[in-house]
Amino acid sequence: MSTRKVDSGENTVEENNSGNKSWFSSIQNFNDKIAQLVAFNTKLLMFVMLIFFIYLILASILQGETFSVNELNVHPSIEEKGYNSAFIAKKISYDIATIVNEVPDKLFAMFSAGVSREKNEILYQRIVDKYVKKEIKIDMDVNVGGVSIPLRRLTKTARSAFGVENKSLDGDLTVEDDLLIMTLGLNSNGINKGYQSIKYHYNPSDSAKVFDIIEVVTKDAARFVLSKYDPLVTLLIDFNPDLVYSSRDSVWKERVYKDHERLKILKELYLNDKKDLEMAIWAHAITGAIYFEKFGRLELSNYKSYSIYHFKKAIEMNPSFVDIVGMDLASIYLDSEDSASINEGINTYEEMIWSDPMNIEIHTKLIKIYAKQENTMAYYRVLEDAFKHGLYLSDRDLKRSQYKAYRDQDKFNTLLSKYNEKNKPLI
Repeated sequence: MSTRKVDSGENTVEENNSGNKSWFSSIQNFNDKIAQLVAFNTKLLMFVMLIFFIYLILASILQGETFSVNELNVHPSIEEKGYNSAFIAKKISYDIATIVNEVPDKLFAMFSAGVSREKNEILYQRIVDKYVKKEIKIDMDVNVGGVSIPLRRLTKTARSAFGVENKSLDGDLTVEDDLLIMTLGLNSNGINKGYQSIKYHYNPSDSAKVFDIIEVVTKDAARFVLSKYDPLVTLLIDFNPDLVYSSRDSVWKERVYKDHERLKILKELYLNDKKDLEMAIWAHAITGAIYFEKFGRLELSNYKSYSIYHFKKAIEMNPSFVDIVGMDLASIYLDSEDSASINEGINTYEEMIWSDPMNIEIHTKLIKIYAKQENTMAYYRVLEDAFKHGLYLSDRDLKRSQYKAYRDQDKFNTLLSKYNEKNKPLI
């Protein structure tokens, strides 16, 4: 019996040892799998970071207008307020984007003077479609997981290898007595392309005023950059879109440019159509708008002629620009008692409808003109076309002179019964 007990004990010890080995083996296998998973995830993370890094470099190389901001030398009294070189560079980048993004709203106001904003969704969309923003990007170093990647230096090297222009903005923010002096230089492949130095009154003890000065400094720097890349945007900085709808005072502040300087810049742009056709077209359109606004205030006949010339040049260079300048061009023509001018105005509206059949507002303007002229054939042609593209006439509309005079005619009522109920808005 004792032998059996010993044997039984030995078997128990062996089973325990076997169980322990199995348990330790499972733990070791689990640890190995965890280690493999960690190693795989680390490699995957490194691969993703590498792809992201390559993407950043390629994006910078392929970007049409991009430049790096070298370390700006910032005076200690400014740095201690929190405005170091990195902050200044990012603020300049932000101000560039802000100024560029304001352009469509300014152009919209410029070409819809005297017309309610709510009725001009088509015009606004046309402007957004035709205004090609020049994306201007500042290269900055990237911080990933606490590691600073010298993206500026690497993209500069990559651009050189691919033969892409290297542009850089550098400069100083220095302090002399009660003056803060911003000196900027814009370089292209080591060649100076522009230089600017501006002085500002500066009191380092007044934190609020320091903030205000930095706001002005970075905006002036943004304008300096834009003047080299997109002079059209810089030109429009002085334009006040809100004033268009509130008064007939001049909508140009003349803070950046004098009137003759503005027109000179536009002339250089539209005469340089071989280099940048799109810029030249916009330059003609804006020049026409400037003279149109001048004519509205001063009523000088030469301003009227200049306005017509530049509007027509914009349309000649790109017929679809009739969507943008057509409203103002037609109003100039139709402001005259001369039959030839009135026909030119009608032709302009007809071109606008041909360009955009869904523009019901222009249809209704033509309907009114043809009704006044008692041109029945043209009246019904445009009326039916307007109905086909969504015109709806309420009872109030039908009391207006251009419809009231035709209300009792069979042809009018036939068109009304065929289209009007179908075009009725849901709300």
